[in-house]
Formats: sequence, structure tokens, C-alpha cells
Amino acid sequence: MHNGEASLKQTDSAEWARRRQLELFRAMTPQERFDTAVSMSESTRELSLAGLQRLHPNESDLQLRVRLAGFLYGEAVGARLNAALARRLR
Repeated sequence: MHNGEASLKQTDSAEWARRRQLELFRAMTPQERFDTAVSMSESTRELSLAGLQRLHPNESDLQLRVRLAGFLYGEAVGARLNAALARRLR
């Protein structure tokens, strides 16, 4: 199969999956949608922490979580947390 065909099939399949996902979300109750969103958010954070662990294997879990907070909430928050962590570790 040549690359154009593979890309076309992936795009078609992705569009089908996107439409099906929307159908499923629309069929959910508000509580189910909320629970799903929370679960997806938690999964994303866990995957992000795993990626940070691979990039910074010598950092503690707390240091990795501070690093993640900086990505999520901005450099200013990360800097404040790093300063607080440094004071705590003295």
C-alpha cells in the first residue's frame, strides 16, 4: 500500500471514530460526561508524569509534580513552587 492510501484510510477511520465518540458523549448524562472528563484529565496527568519521569529519571515524584504544575499553570507558578520546594528541602 502506498503512503497516500495509508493516510487516506487513517483519515477516514479517524473521522468515523470522531463522529462515533461525539455520538457517545451526546448520549451521556451530564454526570457521565463530567466523570469521563475527570478520568481523561487524570489519565493525561499520569501520562505526562510518566513522560517527565523518563526525561528526568533522577528527580523525585514531588519535583516531577512541580515541573508538571509549571507546564499546566505557567512558568510563574512553577517558579514559585520550585522556590517553596527549595526552602522545604533545606
